[in-house]
Amino acid sequence: IAIIDTGLDYHNILVLSVSPPQPPGKFDFDRAMKASRTYVPQMHEAVRRVPGVDMAATVSGGLPLTGSWSRTRVTIPGRGEMKGDDDSIDRLTVSPEYLRTLRIPLRKGRHLEATDNESAPPVVVINEAAAKKYWPGEEALGKQITINKKTRTVVGIAGDIRHLGPEKPPRQEAYIPFLQDSSIGATLVMRTSGNPMRVLP
Repeated sequence: IAIIDTGLDYHNILVLSVSPPQPPGKFDFDRAMKASRTYVPQMHEAVRRVPGVDMAATVSGGLPLTGSWSRTRVTIPGRGEMKGDDDSIDRLTVSPEYLRTLRIPLRKGRHLEATDNESAPPVVVINEAAAKKYWPGEEALGKQITINKKTRTVVGIAGDIRHLGPEKPPRQEAYIPFLQDSSIGATLVMRTSGNPMRVLP
C-alpha cells in the first residue's frame, strides 16, 4: 500500500460555511464586500477565543480534498500568449492564517499578513508547482503574475498539496489575501487541540 502525502494536515480540522450578514436594503455587491471585509476578521477573533480552538482562518475558492476548486486565467507580464494548462491557475482567497492552520509549509518568502489589505500593493503566495511552471530554473520571489486581470507580486512560495485528492498530482495554486479580493462568502477553517466536534457547542 502506497502512502501518499497530501501536503497538509487535515487532522483536528473543523470547517463551516460562512455567509457574512449583508447590509439592509437592496443587494449591492460593493457594500456586501465591504461588510464581509469587516465581519471576517471579527469572526476570526471571536472563534479563536473559543476553548479548544488553536487557529482559525477562512478560504474562498475551494477547500482541499472536497472536490471543489476555482480555476482562473493567469498571464505573466511581458510574455506572449500562454497555451494549454499554463494559462490557468487554482485561485484561493484566504485570510493570513490559512496556510498555518492547515500546516501547509512555506518554502520561501513570507506568509500573507493582515497588512496585505485593499490599500496595500497586490501580492500573492504561489505554490511550488506554479513557481516551477512559470519560472523554471529561476527565482519566483519578487516576480509579477497577473491573476484574473490583476497583477500581483509573488511574496511567498508554499509547498504543493494534492488539492483534488491523493490520486491527483499538485496543480498551480495562488493564495490571494482576502482583503485584496472581491469574495463575500467563505469557509471557516479551525484547527482544534482535540476532537473538533467538542468545540461545536
